[in-house]
Amino acid sequence: MTTRKKLLTLIVEAAIERQIAEELGRAGVTGFTVVEARGAGHRGQRRGDWDQNRNLRIETICDEAVATELAERLLDRWGENYAVVLWLQDVEVLRSSKFGSSG
Repeated sequence: MTTRKKLLTLIVEAAIERQIAEELGRAGVTGFTVVEARGAGHRGQRRGDWDQNRNLRIETICDEAVATELAERLLDRWGENYAVVLWLQDVEVLRSSKFGSSG
């Protein structure tokens, strides 16, 4: 049996990884995945060839209310001054107990 959750995906500058992780924790998210990301966008190309030029892809699965509120908070706090792209997707998860009520 599956349970419906939200997948919150963020592409952010590596410089704010710690702050993003702290925000996830404050929101009650119990787990997330971080991988390096490269590409180009309206702020230019991110080749990832030095620490301050790296982007990260951070993903977490949580309840819709948590994901929506978290997305708005992250965008409000860092969207103006940092390269931040985020999106939400509906996902069906197995073993929903792994995600608790919020993460």
